[in-house]
Amino acid sequence: MPPPMPTMLQASGAALASRMALTLAGFVSSLLLPLVLSQTSVGQFFLAQILIAALTIVAQLGLTLSIPALVTAAIAADDLGRARRAAIQVGVLCLGAAVLTGLATLAALPPVLDLLRAQRAADWRMILPVAVAIAPFASLTAVLAELLRATHAYKAAANLAALAGFATPLYLIAALLSGGGSILAVLLAGLAGSILCVGLGAALLMRRMRDWPRVALAPPSLRAIIRQTLPNLFTSLALFALAQFDILLLSAWSGAAEVAIYGVAMRISILLVAPLAIANAALAPIAMELRIRRKLEELQRILRQVAAACALLAVLPYLGLAVLAPWLIGLWNPDYAAAYPLILILGFGQIVHASCGAAGMLLVTGGDQQAAMRMTLTTGALAVALCWLGLAWGGSPGLAAGAALGNILQVASFARRVRSRFGLEPSLLAFLRPASGLGAAE
Repeated sequence: MPPPMPTMLQASGAALASRMALTLAGFVSSLLLPLVLSQTSVGQFFLAQILIAALTIVAQLGLTLSIPALVTAAIAADDLGRARRAAIQVGVLCLGAAVLTGLATLAALPPVLDLLRAQRAADWRMILPVAVAIAPFASLTAVLAELLRATHAYKAAANLAALAGFATPLYLIAALLSGGGSILAVLLAGLAGSILCVGLGAALLMRRMRDWPRVALAPPSLRAIIRQTLPNLFTSLALFALAQFDILLLSAWSGAAEVAIYGVAMRISILLVAPLAIANAALAPIAMELRIRRKLEELQRILRQVAAACALLAVLPYLGLAVLAPWLIGLWNPDYAAAYPLILILGFGQIVHASCGAAGMLLVTGGDQQAAMRMTLTTGALAVALCWLGLAWGGSPGLAAGAALGNILQVASFARRVRSRFGLEPSLLAFLRPASGLGAAE
């Protein structure tokens, strides 16, 4: 018998627990980093995190977005043998991509370091190899967590995701109490946590599938999996580049200290869409099963609730930040006072993002990967131009405004595509007009 599909409340509860833990870990890290490291080291840490995230996305091959269609769909079709084989193939693909990505990046490091000034190169010679080593384990952890979620092991997925985020803040707390710390030690703590999570995630997944049949009714094709996931890889890379372009542009334009201020503002503003990330993680497998079983009215109801809840949970903290952030920053570290206007500008873009609901998730997991990739590239090009012009004309606030507008253009295009492609309304507009066709556009 296939494992029962959880309710949205059950799935959201598990996703909420892990996302709250990750959000707390990220928030604690953001608070402690400026207290443990110099402002220059904080900026270097944020840049190292960008490299880790980029390599992780490449090593994932877009599989985290493809897993619901590959594994959950097979479970919904009562073919546990196919789900098991697809999960194993996904894991092997990710492992191979992770190893190749890490080796290729290590081979490319020497000429990159030669381009840096002597002092900067000395710092980065210690930082970059550890950052590159983290990426393969981080990618495998993310894929294993998504496989657990796709097989309806929501609590196990939540625990794995939560564990992955706690190594760095635990080290920072110890460093703060002991009065010493270094950026290299911070990264090594993250590496140790990632290695632990890979071993635990693999054990949990094999335990989950140990009684599933080895024979598939419709065996999955490795070539078909690769063909399906590549558009998701390009979409993920484009989304990542768009999300990080502003801070990379600022790092080239200014120094690490300015990057530290902007990076703190980014991390705080991203908290406003944490509820949407929770909802997407919980909803992806459920949306796939509901679409397969043609329960589109139920799916539309869930989408409307997700948009309303995520918008509300973005607006309320934003208002709190608008009132209290100057006072809180003054208590915490006055050197970061310039982050306040950046938080407000970037946060407004995140409110609109949350109001568009699960549009992006529906596209990349619902068979419309090509359109999602095209829209991401188009809106990404516009966002790049907006960020460049904003930085040139208005400094960091102008850069933040360009990034926020690019974010709005992207999610609005996703929501419009969901309406035309699936006949579903993922945004707050669902309260103003009924969905058209409920899937008739498919």
